[in-house]
Amino acid sequence: MEIPKFLLLVFVSVLLNTKSSHALTQEQADLIDSVIEQFQAENFVPGCALSIVQDGEIVVTKGYGKRNIADDLNVDPDTLFAIGSISKVCICMLLCISYDV
Repeated sequence: MEIPKFLLLVFVSVLLNTKSSHALTQEQADLIDSVIEQFQAENFVPGCALSIVQDGEIVVTKGYGKRNIADDLNVDPDTLFAIGSISKVCICMLLCISYDV
């Protein structure tokens, strides 16, 4: 099953769109892990990190895969990634959201 790239963010947002608790159930955590691992395999992504913030509190922070394949170094929540030009898109999106466009 192929997951479109933008659906990964939508999936996580919908999954956590609840007011009842800031904690993830084990079932939710396992589902997030399987979706991210599948996304990595299908898109040849060696490593990535995930942080989920809900109501100002960190719900999840986790690293997946390798940050350096040659040295066999894992991604962890503190791994820094080069973001390239993605910051322009993020700023534009945040501006649109703040103006409720």
